[in-house]
Amino acid sequence: MWISKKYVRDLEQQLNKYQTGENQRQNDLDREERLKAEAEFKRQEELQRNAPVSVDWNKMNAFSIERIHNHKGNGDTTNIGYFLTTSNGVQLVKEWVFYCSLERHEELVKQFNEQKIKAKK
Repeated sequence: MWISKKYVRDLEQQLNKYQTGENQRQNDLDREERLKAEAEFKRQEELQRNAPVSVDWNKMNAFSIERIHNHKGNGDTTNIGYFLTTSNGVQLVKEWVFYCSLERHEELVKQFNEQKIKAKK
């Protein structure tokens, strides 16, 4: 049986259109899923950012507090460096990383500095 080249070309074009359409639908679905995930991440980040943060500076052996800019666009974090003493007396350097507003960060810095002054007395 002989098949014309035009018929084969038409079939190839139809297949290409179908595959392109499927790819576009998959891209649309992937984009929709990505947008949903990004929206959920932003919602969670906002919840964390506005959540109250309490630090017991008397119990925490903190030595630094910093604001770290996240270049990936996930928001800036507050990092508190502190010493943790194990049950056998070994001091470990630890870091507490969390999201909070810049205003809350500044309040924590003020508290940290006040605690340093109290500790020196």
